[in-house]
Amino acid sequence: MKTQKNTVLITGGGSGIGFETAKLFSQHGNTVILLGRNEEKLKAATAKLNNAHYIVADVTNEGDLTQLLETITAKFPNLNILMNNAGRAFLHNIGDSATASVFAREEMETNYFAAVNLTNKLLPLLKNQHNAAIINVSSIVALAPGLQLPTYSASKAPLHTNTQALRISLSLIQIS
Repeated sequence: MKTQKNTVLITGGGSGIGFETAKLFSQHGNTVILLGRNEEKLKAATAKLNNAHYIVADVTNEGDLTQLLETITAKFPNLNILMNNAGRAFLHNIGDSATASVFAREEMETNYFAAVNLTNKLLPLLKNQHNAAIINVSSIVALAPGLQLPTYSASKAPLHTNTQALRISLSLIQIS
């Protein structure tokens, strides 16, 4: 993967791992697009970066994704890197949690389904780029579940597996 002169979309880019990665991409001459739900946070983060933009959207909202795709296609047709980083995590003990299923649903929707959905929506654009990449942010708890993050762990395991399958699938397309 080349590390300069890319156009990079980072979900959950307003803080944490997303922002720190955006900072590195920005420092290396890439165009960075931060995506998130909180406009103030995105504005503040974008102001700290070079050649950065932001788009307010919730990765779990189909209407937001439709608008996102229109914006990306119109303003950033050279998008060649997608970083699925948006995440949701709830600390709880699954044996004592009356809301474990609520936590699981929210975490699966954000941490797994949204990443798969956005990737599938952007694949046609990414496949048209010379050097494209998809980065899915997972966690060690996908392989070794955390006691206080049981449903978060469960949401990262399918993301890990899906990422491996996607890598193999896209590698076969390149060979064909």
